[in-house]
Amino acid sequence: DALDDFRDRISREEEISHLLCVPQSETVNGVRELIEQNAAIKYNMTALKKELVSKYADEISPSNGNECVFKEGLDASDLRELCNLCAPKCRIFAAFSGNDKNGYLMIVASQKAALRSLSGKIAEACRGKCGGSDLMLSGKAAATKEEIKKFFTEI
Repeated sequence: DALDDFRDRISREEEISHLLCVPQSETVNGVRELIEQNAAIKYNMTALKKELVSKYADEISPSNGNECVFKEGLDASDLRELCNLCAPKCRIFAAFSGNDKNGYLMIVASQKAALRSLSGKIAEACRGKCGGSDLMLSGKAAATKEEIKKFFTEI
């Protein structure tokens, strides 16, 4: 059993060495370098996404109505940041990321409307679930982009 375990460990070490393109004696350093590179990429990605979200927010003109936007590639944190920047510009600001096939992440924010009392209507119209406070709701939506747009135009 010990010999089989040793062979398995050596086999994994060889595979890791091959994947990292480093000698077996350097796999620990290779993994550390990979982790550092990954952290740097994540840091840069976060900075770029913040800049992108800020540009999206600059595109929103102030109005007394509701705004509903769909932005691909944003996660819940990015949508929340977008809502924080845009909620003061309109009555209700709704941000979605996803697609009609797989559904949407949804963040809805307002400084002028009590969202908690609207959460049931929003969830029903968007065929999803949402919850939160009077200032911000988060959830998922299964309705189509057109159905969602229509609802936020009419509410």
